[in-house]
Amino acid sequence: MRGDGSNVDNVFVKDTTVEGNSKVGGICGEMISGYMYNTYNNATVRAITTDAGGIIGYFANANVTTGNVISINNNSVEGAKIEALENVGGIIGYIETDLYTQTGGNYYYNNYVHAYLTSEDPITVSLGIGSSKVENEKLTNLHVYKYSKINDQYISEDIDNVQESQYVTADQLKQENTYKNTFGWGTSYLYTTLQDNKYPILNNMETEQEGIDLPEDPIDVETMQVNIEQIAEKMENKIPLSTNSFQTENETTEQTNSEQNNNILKAITYEIYPISANEINIDLNNIPEGIYLRIGQVENTVDIEIDSRTYTFKYDYKTTQTLQLIQKAKSNASINTTSTQTESTTEQTTSTDVTDTNTETILTEIKIDPEEIRNYASLEGETNAILKGTEMYINGEKVEGSFVNIYKGKALTEKGEVYDIESQEKDQAENKVEGLILESKVKPREEYEYSGNTIKVYGKYSTINGQAKNQIYTVKNGKLSIISGKTELKIGNQVIDMINEREYETILLENGTMQDLKQSLKYPENFENSNIKEIAQNTDTERTEVLVYYNDGTVIVFNYLTGDIIYKQEEKQNPGLIDYIKQSLANIIPSSTNNTSKEYEESKELVEKLQEVPVEEAIQEVKPNNGTNTQNTETNNSTEETTQETNSSSNTESIQNNGTSNNGNSLTSSKNYVTSYNPETGTYEVYSIEEIINNNEEEPTSETEKIQANGLQQFYESYNTSGKKTKIEPGLSLIITTITAIGILSIAIIRRAKYAK
Repeated sequence: MRGDGSNVDNVFVKDTTVEGNSKVGGICGEMISGYMYNTYNNATVRAITTDAGGIIGYFANANVTTGNVISINNNSVEGAKIEALENVGGIIGYIETDLYTQTGGNYYYNNYVHAYLTSEDPITVSLGIGSSKVENEKLTNLHVYKYSKINDQYISEDIDNVQESQYVTADQLKQENTYKNTFGWGTSYLYTTLQDNKYPILNNMETEQEGIDLPEDPIDVETMQVNIEQIAEKMENKIPLSTNSFQTENETTEQTNSEQNNNILKAITYEIYPISANEINIDLNNIPEGIYLRIGQVENTVDIEIDSRTYTFKYDYKTTQTLQLIQKAKSNASINTTSTQTESTTEQTTSTDVTDTNTETILTEIKIDPEEIRNYASLEGETNAILKGTEMYINGEKVEGSFVNIYKGKALTEKGEVYDIESQEKDQAENKVEGLILESKVKPREEYEYSGNTIKVYGKYSTINGQAKNQIYTVKNGKLSIISGKTELKIGNQVIDMINEREYETILLENGTMQDLKQSLKYPENFENSNIKEIAQNTDTERTEVLVYYNDGTVIVFNYLTGDIIYKQEEKQNPGLIDYIKQSLANIIPSSTNNTSKEYEESKELVEKLQEVPVEEAIQEVKPNNGTNTQNTETNNSTEETTQETNSSSNTESIQNNGTSNNGNSLTSSKNYVTSYNPETGTYEVYSIEEIINNNEEEPTSETEKIQANGLQQFYESYNTSGKKTKIEPGLSLIITTITAIGILSIAIIRRAKYAK
């Protein structure tokens, strides 16, 4: 764009690259006259030769006079990358002459810059005006993000003509007052996006705007250790500890401390998994009160009381780190006797000074081994990337450099830099990290918007609008998929897709084999389903491919609709004796990946029946037919009341009299259902999506469980989805009930006889 007289306002540029030979700007390449205001840009701005600016590349201001004034105000550069050989500026790359000023005039004001600049000439690069740093003084009320970078160095007064008083931090950028008053933007922008940790967006715009992510200040390891307790206390997005957490029983008073600690230790579990190229999560399960997480090394440690189910850390994926779970208990108090004397008498009083002494027990150590949690593959966009040792290959081509982790389109170098796989460039916005650093926010590994609800996915649990569920949710093509949190899968290693009414749900088990839970993938001929280290799928596109990474380094990418191999990199080595034995044992595992197709098809049939007759209606239909059987009627009444009470308590808070839920979703009489494989029973369960969303239970009750509890198996087995019902005669119902009772009694007798022996 060239500004030659027309005003440029209410314009934004997001997630793109603006490139040219010279005179390249995020909003305007060359500006000759007019006004530039109310714009924001976060693009990559690249000039092959010279003159690149976050707002304007080349400012032709030689002819600016009182009658021909150019104004640049209320503009924002938000995380942009700006590159050229010389004349690189956060606001303007090059100016023909000094900025025009006159007494009482103010033409360049209220601008903000958060940028990462690269130039071969350190003299002509600045967050203000690249070609003339001294002219920055005329940019009235300019503010810059404190951790912007120039040539990969954080800004300072030594390298740029911008004063520290003009710096703002991430915490300040979260405050509406910073923009309205400090920046002087007033009502030009909307500030509701700050709630989502994004920069403000332009006001009075018809175009939909998502906003640009706010930055996060880098954390110095030493500073973090000093402030770690404050970080933990003020941590955002904490997940409440599970209501099913292990609690010590009062009856354990006769147990020794060692026995109690063993019981606690048996209940506690944890998962460690990557959530980005340089971050990990640690999920803590079954944590009772009084348990602390000890963070740090040797004597430089800090203890924080565990009050969140998940903690997020920056991690270098190089060093082995060890955390400890500590149990603390208070005991003993000292009693001191003191004397007080008045004018008439001397009194002796006894006061108790309570001095708490903490006794601590190390329950267990959490060892973070980079070899165990490192990610080796990524399948994003049109690229597939794999890691072999410290070498990375993108679409089969080796990339220069050494790498230690790959995750969803990003890679981490040995130097701690984040590398974008698609652009094959270093991401300057990401700060280098060494060791393990606790973050001030709990972050999910996946996040979805589903029917007006926010779903966040962690290790083997998810949250819906902040309420934890012990299930793993995925949303693809607008459809919800559920995997049980009890499934022995490698976290994040799954293929989820919905194509032509076929549901694909395949997971990688911890034993290194793939298991199809629903529609079977089309595997290549002679596919080896063992010794698999990792699988990767791009869930954000229609790319119907999966990458399989074997323990021996062999990698294949195949189309799971056709079975065609798209890419293969084989690396067979002569295994040693131990490796050969391991491989032989692993190959004993059947190569068949789909042993549940019959049960899955049956669950789909049940979904169709439930859509016509929900459980609540079935209860009412079956109840009159069982009137001749008093015992059965009482059982149905009892379970019916329980079901209705549960539904009432879970829905009363969320469903209003007007028939809508608190989250704004309209509720209709037609329910939507989803099936999920239960690894404990080897069967499929059907869930009501409405109840999962609105119910506060961590372990949602399935419709399958309700059917069993209310004795409705026969009803649904005999129900014809064409709209006809096979009538259940009272006599038949009595016979079925009698046979069932005899069967249960027989099992009980056999078990008693077995235990009697």
